[in-house]
Amino acid sequence: EQDAADLFAYFYSVQFFGKPGDAARGKRVFSSRHCAECHGIAESKVADARPVREWQALGNPIILASQMWNHSAHMKEAFD
Repeated sequence: EQDAADLFAYFYSVQFFGKPGDAARGKRVFSSRHCAECHGIAESKVADARPVREWQALGNPIILASQMWNHSAHMKEAFD
């Protein structure tokens, strides 16, 4: 019983049973935040802008959010 409880606690902690993301909403945000102007899905649209396919953190939402947060200061400078 304890093993089963531990297993379900783990599933809950990683949101295993959670609703999957909404790809259409993600695409709208990617475009509305101007990410798509530089980052293509398979290829870079401008120099030094890695395509989404090469992003290392896609499987880890915490690392992805951290990298996006740290990237925002650089992007603010680029758009000013």
